[in-house]
Amino acid sequence: MHDKTSSTAAVLKNRHFLALWMAQVLSQTAQNAILYVLMILVEERTSSTTHMSFLVLSTILPSVVFGMAAGVFVDRVKKKMVLTSTNFLRALLVLLYIVVEPAFALIYLLNLIFSTVGQFFSPAEAATIPLVVKKKQLVTANGLFNITFTVSQLAGFVLVAPPLVKWLGIDTTFIVIAIAYVVAGILVGFLPDHEESTRPLLGFGDLRDFVLRRQPRSGADAVAVEAVGAMEKTIVRNFFEELRQGWDLVRGDRFIALSMLYLTLMNTLMLVMATLAPGFAGRVLGIAPDDVIYIFSPIGVGILLGTVILPSLAARMGKPRLATAGLVLIAAVCLIFGLLGRGGSVLSDIVSLLGLPTSLLDAVSLVSIVIVFAFLSGIAYAFVIVSSQTILQERAPASMRGKVFAIQQTFGNLVSVLPLISLGALADIIGITRVFSVMAGILFLAALIGLRETRKTAPSIQPTEE
Repeated sequence: MHDKTSSTAAVLKNRHFLALWMAQVLSQTAQNAILYVLMILVEERTSSTTHMSFLVLSTILPSVVFGMAAGVFVDRVKKKMVLTSTNFLRALLVLLYIVVEPAFALIYLLNLIFSTVGQFFSPAEAATIPLVVKKKQLVTANGLFNITFTVSQLAGFVLVAPPLVKWLGIDTTFIVIAIAYVVAGILVGFLPDHEESTRPLLGFGDLRDFVLRRQPRSGADAVAVEAVGAMEKTIVRNFFEELRQGWDLVRGDRFIALSMLYLTLMNTLMLVMATLAPGFAGRVLGIAPDDVIYIFSPIGVGILLGTVILPSLAARMGKPRLATAGLVLIAAVCLIFGLLGRGGSVLSDIVSLLGLPTSLLDAVSLVSIVIVFAFLSGIAYAFVIVSSQTILQERAPASMRGKVFAIQQTFGNLVSVLPLISLGALADIIGITRVFSVMAGILFLAALIGLRETRKTAPSIQPTEE
């Protein structure tokens, strides 16, 4: 029988959870909106994909450098303090974008600082959920947060930032986003103050005090330093041992490894797409960079539709095969984008080859073609992402899921650094459409690997620890 206390409605009646959830909606949407606004600013100022790569790199580098450290820090301080301070600090930093905008080079540095601050919000938020809901409500609560994370990307890139930039201008959009962060900071201020006791920030204060109280004053410092050093080595050793266990699990299960490969590719693809999209709009489609909404909105709608129809397809095809099929479709879309050129020369060749009337060219534009295939790529993206994440959750033991997802996130961000640097410069040299062709080749190769694996026996679900 379904437990009504764990339903979505019951969870949302919890005012503390509702405050945390609404803060996530505002902060995640604002974060994606900021990236969109900066992308438009960089494209208008430079018309350079290389500069766009620098912008995206300044956004993801903090997650590579501080990803694990942020989690350790959050474990040692009050979560409510982290949540409020990161929101208010980001509000201030957003306003600074207006100040440094004339000194264009400073935008990259400011964005690096902004993204670093945001890196501490997510682990604090995730660690706060169990403090404000009952244990049996955790699945529902986490489900709401996961859905919100995806929807906020669509909201920030499509529903909020594009119309604000178009109607109000960039500076006013920065002010609106800053207000959103202030409201998010106020919301988390309503969270309860009581939470589980935290460890000292440096991690060794208790041991030092214990040693100093029990040793003769003259030799206390030496003994304390030796004891703290021993503990540091133990903690570091245990940290890497746990990472090794997670990595062994990934290597030992081909379906977990395949899912991680797919998630990494999708993470990299979205970052590369974000880098190329403004230039693709202006230099290939011949529309204004701030009309890039025509590219992103069909993708977002496709993701939502793909998420809805996915369960029935996964039941018939199996999640690994569905994820691989989605990857093939995305590769095909990238190849089609790679064939497009300003003026529609490729489109003309296709019409002639099929013996269709040339008047069709007047009715069909490059933008309309991109809208259709962007929509299809959104559906395929949902197939790959949702299927792969579910496989990881099903096959990884409960005690290992955190490590597996931490490895995936860190590995995904780390792997994306080189493509962002190389593809940005490559786009300025050989053109954006040819870069799409390169991406198509990489995705087709990964799909071939997936097809080889999914032809084998369908995976049985591993028993998970609860």
